[in-house]
Amino acid sequence: MTIYLLDAVTDDEKHGDLVFVRDEDARDSRFKGQSKTAWKPVQFEWCLEENQKRKNLVINDFVLVTGAGVDIALNEKAKRILELALGADAEYLPIRVVGEESESWYLLNIIHRVDNAVDLEKSHYMELSTGKRLLRRPVFIERNIPDNRVFVYPKTYIEPMVKGEFLKELVAAHNLRGLNFQTCESVENNLLPKSAAG
Repeated sequence: MTIYLLDAVTDDEKHGDLVFVRDEDARDSRFKGQSKTAWKPVQFEWCLEENQKRKNLVINDFVLVTGAGVDIALNEKAKRILELALGADAEYLPIRVVGEESESWYLLNIIHRVDNAVDLEKSHYMELSTGKRLLRRPVFIERNIPDNRVFVYPKTYIEPMVKGEFLKELVAAHNLRGLNFQTCESVENNLLPKSAAG
């Protein structure tokens, strides 16, 4: 089964991204694959380029959150569709978006952790001048990851992943916009992501 990295990244400036209104909220939003039972909604705003207006933004069902420990926000429609499919593997943490008081938005917090999902020896690293190695591109061990489930893994615990096609098919069937599926490498299939370099 294919393993995908989930993200809401877009290069199109017309598509809206969210940023924290207060920097201290960003520092407190490192979820690490853990449930946020005492969550209190924080405030976000649309990231606008100079002279750009909110009314000209294209707002997808899934949007990128910049500077967060979780990088995907979703609207009420997407939440309703994903809730049944993802079950207890995810939480939907309410947020407030300036100027969008009539519409509900949520941070997607994946709390299904698979601690043995990555083959650390075969993964790809970036060497820092300090000698420290940062995991740049993980190589997954498919047999350790349950089929058709979302998950996070050690070394990040913030990058949502999915094994199998069920979520991709669900998003397509409901015409949800903004969620990307990037193919990942695994020990079993040696498949490199198209964007992988070196």
